Amino acid sequence: MLWEMRSRMRTIRWAMIIALIGLQLVMKDPVWAIIWRLTIVGGSTGYHRFMLLDQTIRRIGEWWFCGSSNMAYWGWGLQDITNQFVLVAVTGGLLPLIFFVILLSRCFRTIGNSIRSVQLEENTKRFYWALGASLFAHTVSFMGVSYFGQMLIVWYVFLGVLSRVSDLNLSINATA
Repeated sequence: MLWEMRSRMRTIRWAMIIALIGLQLVMKDPVWAIIWRLTIVGGSTGYHRFMLLDQTIRRIGEWWFCGSSNMAYWGWGLQDITNQFVLVAVTGGLLPLIFFVILLSRCFRTIGNSIRSVQLEENTKRFYWALGASLFAHTVSFMGVSYFGQMLIVWYVFLGVLSRVSDLNLSINATA
């Protein structure tokens, strides 16, 4: 939907960051409580997802070094980790979480650089945009789902495809 606004993505990102900071200033709860407050369906697990993220942030001292082996006492049902960021943090610690966020950031940067490449045709740029939309969908999904089993294969294949097409883009730019 935002293809026509691709030249304004930096402004959109900064507007989202400023909006989150503004919400943090005016909300009684932390800004990540939006996960709970914006539940659309009555039987949603938004409160569980909020509590999971909230307890992970509050208990950073327990998991930051090398993760945590037991989260059951954090709250009722919180051993069911339904957030990929929390899963990475509590199974590995702060360093793997930082690397995971850097991985996502580098993937977005690679896609953005590919779209801004002047040598590419319009259809190829749209393909990169579709990869970016897919990466955005994965990133948003990570807030409500922790990948396991066969879904990890889909994630790794996506990362492989992104890596390969970015290599192709680098070789196109090098020869041009």
